[in-house]
Amino acid sequence: DVPAMKLDEGHQFHLCEYCQLAKKPDWSRDCTRNKVAVNRLVVRRKAGLNGLCHLGLFDIAEPLIIRDRVLGVFYYGSVVVKGQEKRAAMRIRRYCGRMGYDPAPYLKSLKDVPRIDPETIPLHRQALRTVARLAQFFFDASGVRPDLYKIRALRYPYMDPQDVPYIVREAIAYITAHLQEPFIVKD
Repeated sequence: DVPAMKLDEGHQFHLCEYCQLAKKPDWSRDCTRNKVAVNRLVVRRKAGLNGLCHLGLFDIAEPLIIRDRVLGVFYYGSVVVKGQEKRAAMRIRRYCGRMGYDPAPYLKSLKDVPRIDPETIPLHRQALRTVARLAQFFFDASGVRPDLYKIRALRYPYMDPQDVPYIVREAIAYITAHLQEPFIVKD
């Protein structure tokens, strides 16, 4: 709704190579169902979660909560947790067997999926929580009322990027300039 804060397409949609392979016309519904199920859980619990998708990739999901309403869900993931490769492969084989697909291309592609160490999961989760807190801050600073939001019925209060509040423009500039450095909401 605030054009200056709009995510580029690569961050709006799940586009990793492995998932693109999995999103064949007859598989895309299952990836979508998986995300919808995760979103429902996050919205109902008003809390984040993490786990494996039906094809063995690890994701973390965190809600964007504004005045006790979940207005969105942030994701980090599409990775394999080191030491969980066999579990991921087992999920692929089980799913492919149930659907009647050859698991070989997916098992081969899984080898190229980025890996993370299990001990870094809390750090990634905290980073995602920081992103959600920043979004809460931007939302409040933008002056957009959360009661304007209904599923698939959004309004666009800032048609001109110059209408975005100064503090939000400055925060976006700061984040862009310091993206590779650790920072917190206070920064």
